[in-house]
Amino acid sequence: MHRRTYFFVPGEEFIIKLYGGKPEEGLEKTRSKKYVLTVGKKPLNFESSVPSSTAARQHCLRVYHQVQAWKGNNLPPKDWGWKVESERHILIQSTLPPALESLLRLVRCGCEKDCSRNCECKGAGLSCTTVCRMCRRGMPE
Repeated sequence: MHRRTYFFVPGEEFIIKLYGGKPEEGLEKTRSKKYVLTVGKKPLNFESSVPSSTAARQHCLRVYHQVQAWKGNNLPPKDWGWKVESERHILIQSTLPPALESLLRLVRCGCEKDCSRNCECKGAGLSCTTVCRMCRRGMPE
């Protein structure tokens, strides 16, 4: 078994239970069921959505790294859910894109000038696209 996978199964089971799923169905099935229950509700709340298995795995890596740090075991962060950018550690949210490229092209914010803190694209962890309404970032140069 890979050195970083032995703790993931309990972590995944905990996340499934946290969102009211059944561990035997797995995280992706729990994610799908919760999505079906929330689709069409306004506003769509990304913060309460079930994480994908790849996002959950990255989270479990960081949790394990933190526990080891508390125990005095210094593990290299880049092997445990972090990447280094400009000499800073940045968490890896997922190893997959947030959605299919065709869906990402449909996401758009309603910012009227420059993007604000309340930008829907930013809130979803995405960059503004050319279909964003009035957002200057979405407008072609």
